[in-house]
Amino acid sequence: MNKSKILIIRSAARVFNPCVSALKKEFPDSKIVILAPHSLKETLSKDPLIDEIIEIQGSGRMSLFSCGTKTIRKLQNQNFDLAVSLYNVEQGLGYSNIDLLAWATKSKALRSFNSKEQFQEFSGKNIFQKLLREKLSSFWIILNCILTLILFLAITVGIIAEWIVRKVFRRRIEKIPNLQPIKLSNQQ
Repeated sequence: MNKSKILIIRSAARVFNPCVSALKKEFPDSKIVILAPHSLKETLSKDPLIDEIIEIQGSGRMSLFSCGTKTIRKLQNQNFDLAVSLYNVEQGLGYSNIDLLAWATKSKALRSFNSKEQFQEFSGKNIFQKLLREKLSSFWIILNCILTLILFLAITVGIIAEWIVRKVFRRRIEKIPNLQPIKLSNQQ
């Protein structure tokens, strides 16, 4: 990768500068393109290691949806050699939306750069697995809360119903005069 064209998706501010420096050391003649929210354009444009900034509107969470199809097509047309996702954590859980964005650029290679300032290669398969881990854990937590609530309500309704039935039948039994137990005889 001599004159490499590299895209960095600026999603984690803490590791941004170390990532750019590491890439410039590994690929000194590379063109560094940054995908970042519009609100960061002025700050990023002052960095001498950055060659181009592609901005997305807003300052919220970056994802395929926040970028929109026009920006995704623009990124795909750039034919990047490498797309890099930044993580403020070691494993990158919670960053599958950034990984999907990197994958959507159709770059030749995909890497992440984490809080330990290490690169790690990844692929569409890795993104899918991470997405399942992230979303399924949330799904199971939500399902567990819903089922716990349903069980609590069922138990509460059952206890209240039993209390009502006991009250009603006790009053009815108390109203029957001279209620005596029935004696069964062996006579025919």
